[in-house]
This record gives sequence, C-alpha cells and structure tokens, in this order.
Amino acid sequence: MKKTMFFAISLFCITILLSHLLASAMAASRAKHVSGLNYRPSSSQTNQESSDSRRASGGHSAISGTVTNSARIKKSANIVFGKDNKARMGSIAIKNATVKGDVTNNARIDKAANVVFGKDNVANMGTTTIKDANIKGKVTNNAKVDKSANVVFGKDNQVSAASTDIE
Repeated sequence: MKKTMFFAISLFCITILLSHLLASAMAASRAKHVSGLNYRPSSSQTNQESSDSRRASGGHSAISGTVTNSARIKKSANIVFGKDNKARMGSIAIKNATVKGDVTNNARIDKAANVVFGKDNVANMGTTTIKDANIKGKVTNNAKVDKSANVVFGKDNQVSAASTDIE
C-alpha cells in the first residue's frame, strides 16, 4: 500500500513538474535577459584583470571584488533523477578560493520547484555554496523565496533553495 501510494504521488508530482517545466522552457525562450553571477572587480584592478574574475594558481582561485548571486528564477523546475547527480539552477559555488570582498546571495525564487529523486544527488536553486575558501569580507544571504517547494525522494540527497551554504 505504501509503495503504491508513493508511486502515485511521485507520478503525480512528475507530471505536474514536467508540464510546468515545459511551460517554463517556452517562457524562457522568449526571455530577453537572465541574470546570474555578477562580479564587480575592485577599483585597483586593471581592465585585463577585471575581464577575468578568477585567476587560477595551483588549483586555487583569487577573486578581488564583490561576488553577488543575483539569479532570478521564476516558474521553473530544477529536477534531478538517478544517482550521484548535481543540478544547480541560478546558483554559484566558490571552492578553493580567496575572496577579497563581500559575497552576497540576492537570488529571487518565485513559483519554482526543486525536486530530487534517487540517491546521493544534489540540487541547488538560487544558492551560494562556499567550500574551502578564505573570505576577507562579509557573507550575506538576502535571498527570497515565494510560492516554491523543495521536494526530496530517496536516500542521502541534498536540496537547497535561496540559501548560503558554508562548508
């Protein structure tokens, strides 16, 4: 009985999300502008340096300036099926980096679904993830969510929306 109910609910959610995804894809094809990662270099950088926001040095990046996630996610679905998958919609990740400046998450999520089915999957929507980084500035999360859902089915999955994750 539980497996049948789970299957019915899952099928219902998938059907709704896929129809929603199709409508979103059609709307996105008409969109004029989609914003995501904004990088504002510090005034001391030269034009050459500011055109490339990250410089790799032995697997470590250095960012001098403000990093802002200003993603706008509306009427969208971020769906992950299977095992060991990652889906990041309107999200940024800072890993093995030194940031001399502020990191801000200003993502706006409206009428969206973040759904994970399976095992060991990650789905981020409007999220800023910071891992093994040295931040010399403020880290703020001003993200907002309206009429949206995080749905997780399975084992050892991670889902985040409009969050700032620091590991």
